[in-house]
Amino acid sequence: EHRLVLLVLLLFALLWHDRSFQFVDALSSSTGFQWHPTNRLNSKLRPVSYDAAGGSRHHMSMAAHNHSSSSSSNKQEKVAPSSRQRRSKTSAANAKSPFQRRNSRGSKHSSRNRAKKRDNWKQRKLQNPTTHEAFQFNKQLTNLLRKEGYSRRAVEKADKMLWQRATPHLNLTNTFGPVEASGKGFNFDLVSFNIVMLAWSKQQSWEGAEEAHKWLRLIGIMGWNADSYSYGACLTAYAKANSIKAAIAAEELLEQYISTVCLTTDSLHNAVMDAWARSGHKGAGSRAYAILKELESHPTVKPSTISYNTCIKAFANTGEATRAEELLEELKSNRTDPLSPNKVSYTTCINAWATVTKTQQQHRELQGNTKRIEAISRIRRLLSEMETTYNSTKDKRIQPDLYTYTAALSAQALQPLEIYKRINKYGDKTGFPNVHFLNSCIHVMAQALERRNNGGDVLASDDSPIDPATTAQVAETLLRQMQQQETFGKNSATTACKVTFSSVISCWAQVGTEAAAQRAENLLDELQDRWEATNKEQFLPSAKTFCSVLTAWIKVASTEGSEGSSIVDRAIGLEKRMHQLYKRTKSSQLAPNRIIFIQLFQLLAKSNDPEAALKARDLLKMMEFYAKSGHPEVRPDATTLGSFLNALSKNNVENIQELASVVLEQVEEGYNNGLGHLKPNSLLYSSVLQAYAKSASKEGAALAEQLLERTIQLWKEGKLYAKPTVLFYNAAIDANARCNGGLKSAERAEELLSELWARAAAGDNSLKPTTRSYNAVLLAWKNSNVEQAPERAEALLNIMTERFKRGEGDCQPDTVTFNSILALHAKSSRADGAIKARKLLIFMENQCNTGEIRVEPDRISYNICITAFDRRGDELSATEIFERMLRFNTSRREQIAPDQITLGCLRAPWTKSTLPDAQSQIARIDRLIEALRLKQTHTSHEELKVG
Repeated sequence: EHRLVLLVLLLFALLWHDRSFQFVDALSSSTGFQWHPTNRLNSKLRPVSYDAAGGSRHHMSMAAHNHSSSSSSNKQEKVAPSSRQRRSKTSAANAKSPFQRRNSRGSKHSSRNRAKKRDNWKQRKLQNPTTHEAFQFNKQLTNLLRKEGYSRRAVEKADKMLWQRATPHLNLTNTFGPVEASGKGFNFDLVSFNIVMLAWSKQQSWEGAEEAHKWLRLIGIMGWNADSYSYGACLTAYAKANSIKAAIAAEELLEQYISTVCLTTDSLHNAVMDAWARSGHKGAGSRAYAILKELESHPTVKPSTISYNTCIKAFANTGEATRAEELLEELKSNRTDPLSPNKVSYTTCINAWATVTKTQQQHRELQGNTKRIEAISRIRRLLSEMETTYNSTKDKRIQPDLYTYTAALSAQALQPLEIYKRINKYGDKTGFPNVHFLNSCIHVMAQALERRNNGGDVLASDDSPIDPATTAQVAETLLRQMQQQETFGKNSATTACKVTFSSVISCWAQVGTEAAAQRAENLLDELQDRWEATNKEQFLPSAKTFCSVLTAWIKVASTEGSEGSSIVDRAIGLEKRMHQLYKRTKSSQLAPNRIIFIQLFQLLAKSNDPEAALKARDLLKMMEFYAKSGHPEVRPDATTLGSFLNALSKNNVENIQELASVVLEQVEEGYNNGLGHLKPNSLLYSSVLQAYAKSASKEGAALAEQLLERTIQLWKEGKLYAKPTVLFYNAAIDANARCNGGLKSAERAEELLSELWARAAAGDNSLKPTTRSYNAVLLAWKNSNVEQAPERAEALLNIMTERFKRGEGDCQPDTVTFNSILALHAKSSRADGAIKARKLLIFMENQCNTGEIRVEPDRISYNICITAFDRRGDELSATEIFERMLRFNTSRREQIAPDQITLGCLRAPWTKSTLPDAQSQIARIDRLIEALRLKQTHTSHEELKVG
């Protein structure tokens, strides 16, 4: 009916023209529609709209520009006619659609229409100059904020500009309620307040939220009625503050709005749910769900798809992936057009399950592995559902985009190549590929290699074995393609940055060869050269980049035959290079840190460097120098000193047990005297216990058990840092295994293992024995030299196998387990010892062929069996084991090459043999020994070749 009335008035206005302007404006202000006299042929009635702070045009409340103090009995916002008149004048000149402008220019009377419009605008501007000034001021604020990207400086400047205009109209002595403005003319309006509040919300801080709320209160002090956009701006500021107190404040503000104004939109509830989603509160999902249900019960306003998506996000951020998917199913059950799930709904759920996979991967528990497999299955199902729905409906709202596939990729639910294929077939390729997606692909490759090398669980998405060198080469190929796209200007969104280089370096670091480590360092050189040429921050190497290169050299130092001394010197040179770069740039990402020194200590521990003790001492002095030079965070702490002791004990430094005792005493004394950075931790106690074990003496074993008992007592006294762990017990067992205590030490080691099981059964699941615990007891029986040692070892193996079958994955037998039992049979005085060793070796081969790679026989396994038959003078059986070794090599990814021990043990029985072909066999073995010597002397061309 209102539209019909206004249409009649419009026709009337076309006849009376100028005389009808004020009459139509006054009457239309009560209906929510406005007539734009931009062109007599193209005049339309449409809702009032305004582009506030660069946002999209929305229907704004009439009270947004009501500068008079008024109240409403029915909680509706009143609008004075003068506000409507002023709003009409600004909208007439600025709110035309592109179609109207084109139509106006295309008319044969366009010049006359433009002249009339200009005259009308000048006339109306003279009638209401304050409205024009407010519009120009708002435009000035918006341009300022956009130009400087809503920086803190720009926001403070905009805040100051509005404050200078608003101050003369405020009675600051009366802050307990609304007061009359001290003047009738305003050169700002409610939109000015909304612009500044939205600008403060973009600061994403608690301070920004408080500033936005300050302006919301000032609206009331001005005597104006804040509308939903004003409250929305303030709620958005609280949401972006990312804190629990901000979420609580947002919920209180929403209650205040509902109690004073009639609710007309769901956006305010959405902002409060978003505040909880960003808060980090454990119960954020439940709080957001309660707000969603409150909105559902509202008589007029109902939740939208955005409301459901925000609540799903809250569940996703708290790790409640199941609840998030349940809410998605609830949204799907509506199946009404306004409430249909879209790509955001699905992508948020996929992100929730991706968070589960990352969390469980960090814990590396058997139960966590089960949860990871379930999460990956859910991600695949959700992604397939999106693709199937889009393929059948061609609905762009449900089409998976780059964010969807990146979430699935980050969870490692699919391999990068499979992701590529599916994007090209089903996905929205807008912005594909970008640097974030490609970096994620390379990062997933690096993580897969790291998990493989660390003995982690195999991915549910792994459909084929992972070859480290091939994977690293594929990662570098992606890097080169990104550089090629950038060079030819085809896609600036794929510029390779330091994140890309660091991920590729991480891939090469997991290969474990000297050539791969050299390749990683070459990439670091390339990245730094690019920074030197461009001086762009995105190409400046970070400490993480240097640490990845160090990891590559640590892997090389772990291999046999590596020159540990030269590798250590090279690694220390990398640290000095990083520090020189820091002195040039003063970049916080290159500042000295403990992590790189801990890596250097790890490298020393694996290097067998004869000067390891001196170099470790020099590294500690370097850390103290950095600490005194303005970097107190580099001071050696308990973790650093634990790594230092590990480096010394692994290099068999003399008197290691005395040194370990001194270090522990100094750390505990320093912490008791108030040096907080020296607070002891489990790594320090574990390192000291391992140092006692490495001393291989009865004194070391006694010290280890004393320290274990002391940590138990400290834990009972409330010292949480001294809580005993499995590593403590493992070190104590290892100390008994190495002290040459015979049967007594072996039985004591088994008693400690039983104590571990007892504590785990009492409720402390962190003390469940691991495979390492059992292997330490097996070592004790191996070194005991007692007759019943093989039987006791076989009994332990049976216990491990039974527990593993019951679901206790932490005690799965591995290659070290079987090698210990092989050695016991090999050196046994019993006649069938060598035969039992061969039988166990064949069992290991069969298990490995069925997929149990943790029991894959290695060179030590074959050497033990060959030695067993060598001791018995059975040259044919020894040769048969050697042939098995060569056959087994042909079916493996990584061949187990014979070494000097293998060939020496194989040659020995043939020298005593009386068989006719003994000399030919000896000649053959001598040729193999010479070939092996030449291979160790000269690195072959194939080993240097990369990719």
